[in-house]
Amino acid sequence: MSITNLSNKIKSKINFDKQVFLLIIVVVLVGGASFGLGRLSVNGEGEDNVIIENKVVNDQETGYNKEDALLVEKRYVASKNGTKYYSRDCSGANRIKLENQIWFKNREDAEKSGFTYSSTCK
Repeated sequence: MSITNLSNKIKSKINFDKQVFLLIIVVVLVGGASFGLGRLSVNGEGEDNVIIENKVVNDQETGYNKEDALLVEKRYVASKNGTKYYSRDCSGANRIKLENQIWFKNREDAEKSGFTYSSTCK
């Protein structure tokens, strides 16, 4: 069976003429090209190009770890413009701008400063 015979057999089953077939091919190719160009235009956007350098200072004799000390100091956060404070992993804490953040070691320090714990955090 040759390609010509196969194309004639397909045409007789589907009843497509050359113009309709060409139109379908063009629509599919334009759609694919548009999708590809759209993906290329946003390549790299949405990714934060942030480099975090993690320098850990360990003192073998005392067991002091500077990274652990920083995490202990920053357990609760509040906005200097708000009245609520949040735990570090609460979604409300992520909405506070960096320049407005106030960090506390514990709940007592936050409450002494006049903040109340947010009911959205569990």
